[in-house]
Amino acid sequence: MVSFPMKTLIKNFFLMAYADIFNKRHYDMVGVGSDSRQLLIYAYDDNYDIYKQKFSYNFDNKIFSIIPCDLESNGNTGLIISFKTEENYFENILLDFKKEKGNLNVDIIDLENTISAPFLFTNWENAKPAVFLDTSKNIKMLCMNDGTISYEILKNLINEDERLKNDHASTFVDLTGNLQSDLCLFVNKNGSTWLKVFESKPNGFNLLFEIELTNNKIGPVLFGDFTNSGMNSMIFVEDDPNGPVLNLYINKGRRENPIHYKSLKVSLEAINIEKGLFSKDSLYHKKIPINSLYPKAQAIYNLEELNNISGGIYVTDIDLDGTPEIFLLIKNEHSKKIILPLKFNNTLNDFIIYDEINAYLRVEDVVISFSTVDYRNKGKEDIILNIIENGSPIIIAYENTLNKANMKLSLTTSLINKGSNKYGMSLPGISYMLIFNDGNNLKISTNFGSGPFLHLVSQTSTIGLGDSAFMINILRIGISEHNKHKDIYFIDNSIIQNFDLIIFLGEYGKYKIVAFFNTSEYTFKILIVLITVISVNLLFLLILYWRQSKHQKIIRSKDSTHPLFRSL
Repeated sequence: MVSFPMKTLIKNFFLMAYADIFNKRHYDMVGVGSDSRQLLIYAYDDNYDIYKQKFSYNFDNKIFSIIPCDLESNGNTGLIISFKTEENYFENILLDFKKEKGNLNVDIIDLENTISAPFLFTNWENAKPAVFLDTSKNIKMLCMNDGTISYEILKNLINEDERLKNDHASTFVDLTGNLQSDLCLFVNKNGSTWLKVFESKPNGFNLLFEIELTNNKIGPVLFGDFTNSGMNSMIFVEDDPNGPVLNLYINKGRRENPIHYKSLKVSLEAINIEKGLFSKDSLYHKKIPINSLYPKAQAIYNLEELNNISGGIYVTDIDLDGTPEIFLLIKNEHSKKIILPLKFNNTLNDFIIYDEINAYLRVEDVVISFSTVDYRNKGKEDIILNIIENGSPIIIAYENTLNKANMKLSLTTSLINKGSNKYGMSLPGISYMLIFNDGNNLKISTNFGSGPFLHLVSQTSTIGLGDSAFMINILRIGISEHNKHKDIYFIDNSIIQNFDLIIFLGEYGKYKIVAFFNTSEYTFKILIVLITVISVNLLFLLILYWRQSKHQKIIRSKDSTHPLFRSL
């Protein structure tokens, strides 16, 4: 039976975001105290295995949402903070941190007010992060260069009879399979919720696809490769009159054989996209009554403990098998908030309860949120729960002991800084395709960036590799293509499992990698892989030497042997 040792990390704290503000390859916890007017930042201390408070600031109004961002892509992480007013619009500010002699000072910059909460995406003109702002008059893109903020109006996104959903309006994710993230807007139109998908073009965004979802209330919408198809699908909870329903929209696009994508000549574009991304056909749209999984369950759409911010659904690959799981926040038959863990069963073609962890998440206290991060850099995603204990919010961590043989690859991608390895936050919407196990396995991942609802993603994208002991063959990284940065970065050098990679993208396809090696959990297994790789390289070199001797000439071959960790 699986056991999950538990530890209390922080007291009197509501977690609202993860970031690495201090550039120490850690998961700083950003949130509020029992009084949501107080901003708090906690950083992990390796020496004492605890989180310590590093920053606090008191505002006049209650904090609604927190979005970590590195708008200049220079390694300095700031925070976009939104306050929701009684008139239901949002006052927004940017906290620009200055680190001086170990202290964290801050400049507060006022941003324009909006009628929906802001979120991050990538500016197609320079590949830097930008902020999507829905003002009362226009939709604008906020950019920052050399400390100066500028605004640009984004045209032709919504019509006069449409309005963005104010709490969880949008996201930025690859839906077509070309590793170029698409702008996804959720709008209210004639009493229904619609999804509008825009693809990036040199002059902005063009409408690619739209679909009516439902006229019922819905919670936040999340994306992931839930069916292990190599494409991002869509999931959300709907407040159906007959009870809460989990909606899964399966991406209609499909991949060729994974080994094909080892070649640069093969197009990344998925098959079947021209017929639409999503459909209400039962083959692609599954509606799972939550009460069929957990009788008398009530879905949670907003978190009353956090000023009614949207929440209640979380996505993470907790067991590192390469397929993300769903974690729903529900009320049980006793009206107590608990976590319901679900995983997709390919045989049944449906979601089932994840029994291995279900029993251990039945904490006796009220659950506020669920997330996973490798906060100790041990190679496993530990479970982080925000709960109410004796009337106060606390953060507890469960050590993840699921599938101990499974490993991962962790990726944080930013733009190249001049003479610096500071990386700040990952670029929003950065997309990855991983080919491993000699071309037999393909996995994808997108870093969505923090958004206007509580889904607690971090700066790191994690791709579960299962228990494969093979080398990773190919890593492709996709970024907006309409600038001096190449649209697809192709890394075909040898990479070992359990690396934590910081990737800096330069112009015209150039890149730099800083690698950290988490060995504590898998030292013996990784040593076997290393010995195997070194042996293969030595054998290849001997063959080359023999051919050189036989033909009595020098064979010149640029990068022919791919030495181990050439890219590192």
